[in-house]
Amino acid sequence: MKLIFDFDDTLFRTTPLFKERMFSVLEAEGIPRIQSETLYKEMRVKEFSLMDYIGKFFTDEKKKVELYQRIMETCSDLVNEELMSVVVATGKENCYIVTNGEQEFQLEKIEMSGIAPFFEEIIVVSGSKKEVIEKICQEFPDEKVIFVENREIFLSDLDIGKLPNLKTVPYDKNGFQKLKEAMEG
Repeated sequence: MKLIFDFDDTLFRTTPLFKERMFSVLEAEGIPRIQSETLYKEMRVKEFSLMDYIGKFFTDEKKKVELYQRIMETCSDLVNEELMSVVVATGKENCYIVTNGEQEFQLEKIEMSGIAPFFEEIIVVSGSKKEVIEKICQEFPDEKVIFVENREIFLSDLDIGKLPNLKTVPYDKNGFQKLKEAMEG
C-alpha cells in the first residue's frame, strides 16, 4: 500500500495556527494586523512566498531573514501527529507528499517541520496534482494507493475510472477515521 499526503491543512496544520504566527510576528514589528491580513489575502491569489510577503513590509534583507526565521520556527509545532503516526507505521518507502504551492516555501515548511525524512518523495506542483497522482498509481499498479487531501478541487480533478488502485480520502474533521477505514478496506 502507498500513501500520498497533501501537506498544508493535512500533514501541517496551516490554518489558522501558522497564519496567526505570521500576523503576530509582524504585529510585534509594528505592522497593523488588518494591513498584514489584507495583503495576505491579496497575495494568496497566486502561489504564496513568505519571503516576498515579508518584503512588502520590510526592505532590509537581514530583517526579512530574521522575521522569516521567527515565523518558520513554529513549523515543527504544527505537524499533524495523528497522520505522522500512520506515516511512521507505514514506512518511508510507502509514503509520498504531493503539495501545491510555491516550491521554495513549501519545501522549507516541510523541512522545518521535521517530517521530510519520513517520505520516499516530496513533490511540489504549481497547479493540478492529477499527473503526479496518476504516475504514482501507474508505477504501483498492483498496490492500493490512498491519496489524502483536504481540498476538493484536487480530488475532483482525478479521473478515478482510469485509476482502479486509487482510493481518495477527503481530509476533514473525520479525515483520520476515513484514512484508517480506507487502509483497512
